[in-house]
Amino acid sequence: SCGLLLTGFGLRDSIFSIMDIEFDEIILYDIQCNLEQPLSPAEMDSFIEQTIVPLPVEEALGCYFSNKDSRSLAEKEAEEPKRSVSVVAAADGEALGRMINAHDGVREIPLPAEGAIISQKLAELMDAGPGDAFYLTDGKNEREVVIADVMENYLNHYVLMSDHYYEQVFDEPFQENHVLMNLTPKGQAALDGTAAAILADERVNLVKTAASIRDTIGDTFDSLYVVVVVLILSAAALLFVIMYNLTNINIAERRRELATIKVLGFTDPETYDYVHRENYLLTFAGVALGMAAGLFMHRIVIVTCEIDVIKFVRRIKPLSYGLSAVLTLIFSLVVNRITRFQIRAVDMVESFKSVE
Repeated sequence: SCGLLLTGFGLRDSIFSIMDIEFDEIILYDIQCNLEQPLSPAEMDSFIEQTIVPLPVEEALGCYFSNKDSRSLAEKEAEEPKRSVSVVAAADGEALGRMINAHDGVREIPLPAEGAIISQKLAELMDAGPGDAFYLTDGKNEREVVIADVMENYLNHYVLMSDHYYEQVFDEPFQENHVLMNLTPKGQAALDGTAAAILADERVNLVKTAASIRDTIGDTFDSLYVVVVVLILSAAALLFVIMYNLTNINIAERRRELATIKVLGFTDPETYDYVHRENYLLTFAGVALGMAAGLFMHRIVIVTCEIDVIKFVRRIKPLSYGLSAVLTLIFSLVVNRITRFQIRAVDMVESFKSVE
């Protein structure tokens, strides 16, 4: 029961922590703007000056942002299907770091001059790491990319690179087709109006806000709350059935013993403790073993449920351990409270009449 509870609360932590980590710690830009046609760096500066600067925008970064297909050398040789990744290239690595915070959970990862930074899930799927190479599909051509580092990420796959490395990989001049923006507090308060003002420019094809992306993904994850509720209810039912039956058997087989201690003058609370003390010991032992079992079950469920574009958080919050233990104890107390009536109803005369 405690293991099921920890699995349920752990799933909640692993799934719903994604939103906070992804959009508060990794994806830092407020608005993503897609242009109709790629622009040279000089043309991008002109566009930002004309369209973006008059708006309540704190910082704007022109960059290359496009979806491409990728696969490792082993996947290429085995002719396995390709997977879609978001390739982001920028001339200003520090500014890109303020829009997409590349880190591995311990240190910040600067944009390398040579090689690319890829997300953890992509590295796991390709079984690759720093120093290894993989391939990006550019039209009919497959371009080799060297992995410089691996960043923490939970939604989609990212490949980050400098403008010079982009030109080296794709053998073409670097052009920018996206603008990533951080807004001022005034702009964030009028987010929809700011997005609409950017979209009014005929050179703009699409405007997305990080908040809308977060809400869309959050609505999808909300349905998974049912899984957590089912696990908690299953844990409660399991504990109730097992402990209730064990206590009933205990009382039925010890009627003469219970009748004897009642005749000897034990009060009702003392009689309850005589029987329930064993239940409490079993509960504490179950909580200790359930923590280990729940940690194991949580890891199995998380790894099994993951899909290619999502990496679940592997951590369980301390609060979940506490809630699992407390709820297990509460369920146990409820069962013990219910079985008090049966102990009180033991008929001393009838119990002593029984033949042994």
